[in-house]
Amino acid sequence: MWTWLAGKKTYILTALGAITSIMGFTATGGLTAVIPLLLEFVTSPEMQELLTYGSIAAVRNGMK
Repeated sequence: MWTWLAGKKTYILTALGAITSIMGFTATGGLTAVIPLLLEFVTSPEMQELLTYGSIAAVRNGMK
């Protein structure tokens, strides 16, 4: 029944984590101006979280 999830669970969790880190930042930071918002996001803890999720996906992809 769940065989279609084989090899996809990590990517699903990575996508959900990335979405929550980005949405969590925009909910608290607001969308007043694009450039200052991007600069603030790059230096925020949410960026570290986003990079963590990306590295998990990269390691999983390398283990195939």
